[in-house]
Amino acid sequence: MGSSLLLFSQTGSVDNTPIGQKTQVESEINWQTGTLTLFVSSTLQPETVNPASAVTILSQRMANNRIAFVLQAMMEIRVNSSTRIREIAKENPQLLRDIEALAAESTIQPYILSPDLQRVTLPITVNLFPKLSDLLVNHRVPTSLPRVFTTQVPASHTGLVIFAGEPLAVHGEFLRGEQRYSEILPAMFLDLYDEDLTALLKPNQMDPGYLTRWGAAAYTSDFDEDQFRDRIGANPLRVSATALFGINDTDIIIPNRSASVLLSNPENHRILTQGRILIIIPEHRLIESLP
Repeated sequence: MGSSLLLFSQTGSVDNTPIGQKTQVESEINWQTGTLTLFVSSTLQPETVNPASAVTILSQRMANNRIAFVLQAMMEIRVNSSTRIREIAKENPQLLRDIEALAAESTIQPYILSPDLQRVTLPITVNLFPKLSDLLVNHRVPTSLPRVFTTQVPASHTGLVIFAGEPLAVHGEFLRGEQRYSEILPAMFLDLYDEDLTALLKPNQMDPGYLTRWGAAAYTSDFDEDQFRDRIGANPLRVSATALFGINDTDIIIPNRSASVLLSNPENHRILTQGRILIIIPEHRLIESLP
């Protein structure tokens, strides 16, 4: 798949049919757009007599099986620094039923034929926000942000842009006595910390409406902020991440001085509580291959 997407990648199979050989499924997430895309493919049997009719029938059969394909892919979505959807669904049967219902609403795109007209690929898409996120947001009233008192109130900003485009130290983790470094991994929800590991933002501190609408932060790989103006505004605070935190390298540590700017001016609190955050990450991380 193209390098402009952030992807899951997995291979599954269903039983052979009279017109198609074993079905293959590749699942991808574009973290910039928050879109899950599945590419369901099958090759026509060599002895197929009427290829044109077989293609139509085969694509319809793949479409009819899409709930199982989409559900399997959605289980691998990274929710936060420690959890994928499969782990939450294991403890919550109702969530599993709700996700299955959402899988039934997935969008079927026009099928694609290979140049030799022997392989049929059916793209299927699901938006992570707001429908899937709505199933994962459990609070109605956000908890309070940390309080910071200062004699001089810092400037007001409309958003937060965090540069995390290079490998960063992972706080508290060492490999053979050496500090471990990693590139950030995107997630639907993330935590934000200062250098003293004070939690500046956790999902339960966000307005649930905004958390459902677009998650904790947006991801991109370039410095063109114009497409995110509705989220970060015209005057965002720009900072560089100093380290990563969390089991899955999803959470970010920023300088204490930047944290103070966000917390000590009440007008800047909405940046955190409304998720008006843009994270710049390596381009190849916008497409992620999942188990």
